[in-house]
Amino acid sequence: MATTTPASATELGLDLTDRELYRHGFPHEQLALLRDEPVWWHPLTPGVEELRPTGFYVVARHDVVREVSRDPQRFTAFHGSSLTDVAPERQGQAIVNSDPPVQSRFRRLVSLGFTPRMVAQLDEMMEGWARRIVDSLAGRDRCEFVADVAELLPLHVIADIVGIPVDERPAIFDDVKAMLRAFDPETGVDPAEHQNAQMRMLVYAHTLSSARRDAPEDDVWSKLVHAQLTLDDGSTTELNEIELDLWFLILAIAGSETTRNAIAIGLKTLLEHPDQLARLRERPELIDTAVDEIIRWSSPVLYHRRTVAADTELRGVPLSGDVPITMFWPAANRDERVFPDPGRFDITRTPNDHVAFGGGGPHYCLGANLAKREVKVMFAELLARVDELALDDDPPGGAGVSWSVPGMAVPVGIGLDRLPVRYRLKG
Repeated sequence: MATTTPASATELGLDLTDRELYRHGFPHEQLALLRDEPVWWHPLTPGVEELRPTGFYVVARHDVVREVSRDPQRFTAFHGSSLTDVAPERQGQAIVNSDPPVQSRFRRLVSLGFTPRMVAQLDEMMEGWARRIVDSLAGRDRCEFVADVAELLPLHVIADIVGIPVDERPAIFDDVKAMLRAFDPETGVDPAEHQNAQMRMLVYAHTLSSARRDAPEDDVWSKLVHAQLTLDDGSTTELNEIELDLWFLILAIAGSETTRNAIAIGLKTLLEHPDQLARLRERPELIDTAVDEIIRWSSPVLYHRRTVAADTELRGVPLSGDVPITMFWPAANRDERVFPDPGRFDITRTPNDHVAFGGGGPHYCLGANLAKREVKVMFAELLARVDELALDDDPPGGAGVSWSVPGMAVPVGIGLDRLPVRYRLKG
């Protein structure tokens, strides 16, 4: 009997810049094709030409993603983490677009703000917010889970970190959402609102840092504003105004959006796998492995970009210098070479060497532990206090499950926009 060779990603005309490819979540069957080659050259399509006229490389195998992540000498972050270059004046000015030793200095300074006492204080705040969020569900039997639950905890945690007063948070939260939704034409948000919201947030960050510099408070941001690091040569260094402004922006967007997506997709996945949800209810001690599986499964970051520093070779494939190379984390997190039966959602999976926070190396996510803690706290509170969770097949207004799809313009933007659910609170 004749066998048919599966078509390659190129032969199938796969276009990773096509927003519709992600309209119902990550297209894992198509992304699996990317693992057939250690390095794939993306064909030039209208979407590619709009974002990156020179084209770009793609890596999707777990081992190759880790190799690129851990080699900043060959694969630099200097030009930014998305396909579009950051503005020249911002290159090398933030943790996501700098390399060691500049980036190492930044990481060490930021870590000074997260003292054991501040981390313990954040834990208490996090648990308090989770309780209040679930309390807000009382008196009804349905909600829109993304807006009413999933996005609130990470946004409030980030606001607690930087010390934003509660009455000022709604405006900041709206700007965070506008920045990401502006890239998806179906949201109806004016694309110009991205720049407007970004500018408002940068102005807010600058004002906040000035206030904390003059009158420190008991929050992480005050510690970051005043943090000083002694270098090997005996000189001292601190975060400058631009670095603080950009760190605020990164925290507000990446720190909230990724966790929101993990919580929302995590609930949807548990509801679609009732055996796993029942098992977690029966054995709450499985929460830690469940959180890692939720994060592997949801893979909240679509990709991160590096730039080939100079002509080189990767797994036998020649690469040209100054060309972007993108690491597709959702594809790497379904790599059958690493994860047995990767398309099976298993809350007991161990080991679980996912790369949802990066493939290791200098750019491993600083907020990984915080994000895992948020997901754990939110699900522990939900499962302890909510019964009969189910997708709402008949939501008010008829607006069902939908996804936000900015495409490859934003590495962290693809996630659930709406998730209507029905529930019953215990007691």
